Amino acid sequence: MRRLFDSSAAPDQVPATFRPEFAVLDGERAPAGDLFPDGFVSLSHGDKLALSITRDADVVLATASGEIDLATIRVFARHLESTLVGSPAAVIADLDRIAFLSSSGLAALQIFAHAADSAGVAFCLVSAQRTMLRHLKLTELDRDMTIRATVAEARAFLTEKPAYGT
Repeated sequence: MRRLFDSSAAPDQVPATFRPEFAVLDGERAPAGDLFPDGFVSLSHGDKLALSITRDADVVLATASGEIDLATIRVFARHLESTLVGSPAAVIADLDRIAFLSSSGLAALQIFAHAADSAGVAFCLVSAQRTMLRHLKLTELDRDMTIRATVAEARAFLTEKPAYGT
């Protein structure tokens, strides 16, 4: 199975749905079905990156804090990938506590946004950091994904119903 973060995979070659057999958690392999036994999983990758996932109804909240760089990118990409287990209606990636996001992190976000869209899963990125927003704008990734300043705003956006005829 091709993982989300595979340098040989172009975004248009990412499979439409993901049912990963395994997720890598801090270098250990665990069955993906064990990721949400009680709706929550928390991981850390040394002192550089802390990750958590919570599932509320049909929305998955993936939170990351620390640094996303070459040392942590594979764990981060698999963290995002694991949110698609069980075909949720939406995924919110809260990156407001990321101190550093490398170009490989930007690429992982772009690939994940495409994969979520292909799987029919709404995706919203949360960050109010000026530096991250600037990088998303400079790379034009802000055109490929919905970005909100807070998790509450992301949840509100995802639950909005379009008003027709108004």
